[in-house]
Amino acid sequence: SILTVLIPVTLWWFVYQKWKLEEKAESELERVEKILEEAKKKIENLDKIADEKLGEILQKADEKLEEISQKAEEKVKKIVETAEKERILSELFSEAFKLNVEWKKEDALTKYDEILKIDPNNISALSNKWVLLSEIWDKEEAMKCYNKALELDPKYVNALCNKWVLLY
Repeated sequence: SILTVLIPVTLWWFVYQKWKLEEKAESELERVEKILEEAKKKIENLDKIADEKLGEILQKADEKLEEISQKAEEKVKKIVETAEKERILSELFSEAFKLNVEWKKEDALTKYDEILKIDPNNISALSNKWVLLSEIWDKEEAMKCYNKALELDPKYVNALCNKWVLLY
C-alpha cells in the first residue's frame, strides 16, 4: 500500500531534515565558537594594551610625583635659607641700633657693613649707614650710600632729601 511507501519516505525525510538541522546547528555552533575565540583573543589583547597603558600612566605619575617632590624640597630649602638670612639680618640690625644708641658709631657702621655684605641691596641698611656717616661727617662715604640707594630706587624721597642736605 501507499502507506508502506509513504511512512518510510516521510520518516526518511524527517530524519534527513533532522540531520540537516543538526548539521546546520553544528555549523552555527562552530561559527559562534570561532567568534567567541576571536572575541576572547581581542579581550586578551585589549587587557594587554590596557596593562601597558596603565603601566605607562603609573610611570608618568611616579615621575611627576618625583618632580613635584623635588620642587617642594627646593622651595622648603629656600624658605629655610631665607628665614635664616632674615634672622641674621634682624640680629645685626638690633646690634647696630644698640651700638648707635650707645654712641658707638664706628661699631654700628661695621654692623651695617655686615648687613650689606649679606644683602647688598638692603635700602634700610644703606639709609641707616648714610645717617651715621653724615653724623660723623664722612660725606664721601655717605654720598656713596645715597647714590646706591637711589640706584636701587630712584624715587626714594628720603635719599633724595638727605643727599640734597649733604650737598648744601
